[in-house]
Amino acid sequence: AILLLLAGNGAVAQMYTEFDAPRYAESIRLADSYTGVGRGLPAVQHNPAALAFQPGFAGIFSSNTGALLFRYGFENIYNAAAAAHIESWGMTLAASHSRVDFQSVQVAANTDTAYHPEVRWNSRLSTGHVAIRVARALSVGVSLLHYSSAGTVYDSREGTISLRTEPAVDLGISLFGYQVGVLFPDTSDRFSYGINLQNALASKIRWEGWAGVEYPYQSLRTGVAYLWNVPFGTVLRRNALRVMLTSDMTLLGRNYDITRLHYSAAVELTFAEFLMLSAGAEDEEQITARKWGVPTTIRYGFGILLPVGEFVDLGQRLDLRFDYARSEFTLTDEFERDALRYTDPVAMSASLRWVP
Repeated sequence: AILLLLAGNGAVAQMYTEFDAPRYAESIRLADSYTGVGRGLPAVQHNPAALAFQPGFAGIFSSNTGALLFRYGFENIYNAAAAAHIESWGMTLAASHSRVDFQSVQVAANTDTAYHPEVRWNSRLSTGHVAIRVARALSVGVSLLHYSSAGTVYDSREGTISLRTEPAVDLGISLFGYQVGVLFPDTSDRFSYGINLQNALASKIRWEGWAGVEYPYQSLRTGVAYLWNVPFGTVLRRNALRVMLTSDMTLLGRNYDITRLHYSAAVELTFAEFLMLSAGAEDEEQITARKWGVPTTIRYGFGILLPVGEFVDLGQRLDLRFDYARSEFTLTDEFERDALRYTDPVAMSASLRWVP
């Protein structure tokens, strides 16, 4: 019982927080400002309703080790998603899976006790999404989320004990819309917006054989994005320059106890629709009486789109895309610098889209 209690306290304190951070390199380099963007498979996290406007079939794989600072080290992080659009129904079906494997840590190593069992665990998030167009420029999305975690506790006296969480399922609801020709009558610009509520049911996470309860983070994301095709002519029959400004504001908490406000903004320049350069920043503040400092994060990177279908004259759209992101964490004092462990600041994604 003591082993389970110690392991549960250590594991639950860390588990699932990584799924609150951006999980794909494209959204990371835009500093988590993705709710109103409405493109690509990172929408499965930030705004699944936007998937309804994405044609064809798509898949993505990402390693986002640069997204977070952890108190405990980890061995690997990966995220994958796939989507299929059914044009006749105005609907997109999508699924995603994310996993983090943590390294062994000593539970209670910083407390006044000689009892320090080694614990290791992994956390998983699997999702399913349905996005439906309800108007020409408006869509809604419904998501089903499944959280799970498993681990082991090793102690020289007790041996190895396996830990596992009970099934935890929750719900997400999202909305996405856009308007073209906002500032320019030639419809060269577009304003888009989105809202996404995750974990609306406030589901509980329980470890089998342990009475403790934990809630995954709830997030109410709101975001806007403005895109303008600058009239600088064309390159290879494509717009020479496109500018996008995007911003998000998110309320975070557990069990409808909202304690954090997260806000971010980014700018992206796209050249000839092939090369995308972006940079942004995000910050948080505690909105309760308890003081808690959170470091500002600077994120930047690039994306490269290769229209393979055009290069080999397939007669169909086949796009291959690579994204790279880097994070710079600004720590507020020496205590945080010592307490938090830096992750690898780099994240990379590869995605493929086929439109027959």
